Amino acid sequence: MSKLTLANRMYALHLPEFEQEGLPMPGRAMNAIYPRFGKTYMDPEERERLEKEIIEGDYIDMGIGVYFRTHHSIIEAGKKSLDEGKTAYADITELRVAVSNKLWEENRIKADPITNIALLSGATTGIAVCALSLLEAGDHAVVLDPDYLRHGHCSVFAGASLTRAPMPKRDGAYYFDPEILAKAIRPNTKVLWVTNPTNPSGYLFSQEDCRAIADIAFKHNLWVVTNELYDALRYDGNPYCSLASIPGMEERTITIGGVSKNYDMTGFRLGWVAGPKMVIANITDLLFFGCQASPPTTGQWAALAALTQPLRTDYITEIMKTYHTSRNLICDALSSIPKVKCPRPMAGQFAFPDFSAVTQDDLSLAQYLKQEAHILTITGSIWGYNARGHLRIALANPLEIQKKGLARMEKALREYVKTH
Repeated sequence: MSKLTLANRMYALHLPEFEQEGLPMPGRAMNAIYPRFGKTYMDPEERERLEKEIIEGDYIDMGIGVYFRTHHSIIEAGKKSLDEGKTAYADITELRVAVSNKLWEENRIKADPITNIALLSGATTGIAVCALSLLEAGDHAVVLDPDYLRHGHCSVFAGASLTRAPMPKRDGAYYFDPEILAKAIRPNTKVLWVTNPTNPSGYLFSQEDCRAIADIAFKHNLWVVTNELYDALRYDGNPYCSLASIPGMEERTITIGGVSKNYDMTGFRLGWVAGPKMVIANITDLLFFGCQASPPTTGQWAALAALTQPLRTDYITEIMKTYHTSRNLICDALSSIPKVKCPRPMAGQFAFPDFSAVTQDDLSLAQYLKQEAHILTITGSIWGYNARGHLRIALANPLEIQKKGLARMEKALREYVKTH
């Protein structure tokens, strides 16, 4: 049987640097905590047993989170579309207009609904089609470290090489340094990937940061793909800057967005990419030939409800009250543990506590919490080797679940710190 060459390239992405640093491969690390991930690394019967054990064993998911119930108006819009027999392929113009309005009013991005926007079956599809549209063998891509792991993987399966530009830390919190990013650029660099706000660290790029990235993109003639899936989830009144809103960047920036995170619609699979006409045309062709262009019709009608005022704004205002509370509960509790730093994220759905003064082996720490406290977390090192010693903690849990999980986690961590 021939090799699974694409899968092997994706798997091998981290291999040299991770082996050198003694870190587990991302798929295996995820599989060690969540049996449903990394399915190829486990016997099917063993995986089924472990999945059942998690369901029946009072485990609390604080790595991914269970999210919140989708707003009833969004659900009703999806149900209505089914009742009206709207079950065929669709590319709903009203939704394209709603996305265009959102991008202009919230992100200051001008995007024609027809020529500058492509609808997707989930925002993660956008990462893949952007990589396939912009990169090929011999090209080079740059991603910040830590950052969302699919950016690097998709760059590699498009045939490009990859450099990780580390984000430095101050008191346990990551921040952006344009000089470090500039040093990662090579003559063949074609794409820079940015997640704003970042996943997992919750860093929010300022206007100054965006202008610095724009300067680098202009100087080196780069495409910038910016993943803005968490753009509305901001704390403490922090303003937002989209890279495509910087003058001149609209012609070299592709913006990925969606409703999954901002509106608790992960199962509806509705996202978009917005960018220059020629790139969107290419992406549209890729979608047609690769996975049939249109996202789920029901999801489109539901997303239209989410992006229609006043719900578009009112839902975010209400849900952020819960996120604020959850963020403060987690960061206050974990920061009170000796040697642990848990800076408050500026935006997004995750806290990213720093345990590196206690241990660099974040996988062992995650396994300890799973065994001793029945808490599921995600190891920091899957997001990049610059995130060793961190765990990702989800904020997207109802408060009663979050408080229960946090009490278990804090107790277990205090015992762990005593012995390490």
